[in-house]
Amino acid sequence: MSNVGVGNDGTGKTKWWVSGIVAPVLAGLLIWYLTGNNSPFHHPNPTPTPSPTTSTSQSWGRVEVPQGYGSLYVHTAPSLSASTVAALAGGAAVQIQCTTQGEAVGGSSLWDWIGTGYVPDAYIYTGTNQPTMPSC
Repeated sequence: MSNVGVGNDGTGKTKWWVSGIVAPVLAGLLIWYLTGNNSPFHHPNPTPTPSPTTSTSQSWGRVEVPQGYGSLYVHTAPSLSASTVAALAGGAAVQIQCTTQGEAVGGSSLWDWIGTGYVPDAYIYTGTNQPTMPSC
C-alpha cells in the first residue's frame, strides 16, 4: 500500500508542504477558534445592571399632605414664603430630581426639586429622611 500522496514518500519523512504549510495553518486556525469571540470558552464581561437602591438617576416619592391641609404647594424656591407654582394632592407620585437645603418645615430643612419647583421633603414619603438624590 502506497502512502506517497499523503505526506509520506516512503522514506519516513513528512512532505515539506505538510510540516511547512498545512500544520501552521491548522495550528493558527485552532488558536483563532479557541481564543476568538466565537469560541466556546469566550465569556464576554456582562454589563452591570444598576440596582434600584444604588441608582442615582431617579427617585420617586409620594405626597403626604399635612393634616388640616387640602394639598401640598410647589414653590419657586426652598421656602414657604416663595411663590407657589402648583398644588399636589395627597398620594400623588413625584419624581425627585435633586435636593437642597432651605427653610425648615416639619422638622427638616431638606427640600426636593421635582421639575416644576421645590417641595418640603418632610411631606414627601421616600422611605428615608436622608436625601435620595444629589444636591441641586
